[in-house]
Amino acid sequence: VFPPLNIGGIEYIDAAPVCPVPVSILRELGAEKVLAIDVCSALTDMDVFHTGFDVVMRMVATSSKMLNDIEYSSADLALRPDVRDLFWGDFSNLAPVVKTGEDAARAALPRIKEMLA
Repeated sequence: VFPPLNIGGIEYIDAAPVCPVPVSILRELGAEKVLAIDVCSALTDMDVFHTGFDVVMRMVATSSKMLNDIEYSSADLALRPDVRDLFWGDFSNLAPVVKTGEDAARAALPRIKEMLA
């Protein structure tokens, strides 16, 4: 989604398509507690695949979703804000996206505080 960013001679890329909730990577880096926030949409039903590209894109989406679910389930605490009616790529109207995340975090505050205690 985003172009690579060079910081200090190191290229950084958006890895969300292959690891949207990187719980295991955070643990490898030493994180003792991990709060995972999953904003990935559910897979939509597809009755017909018109091209080979449709099939490949569905395979990528399915494998990404499976990895996402595995990573998400291994977090100490996991939140899944209800973003099913929001398009992830609509950067022109971020207020509803931010509000959805804030609402989910506020609702989970007691569990977040307990996890961090």
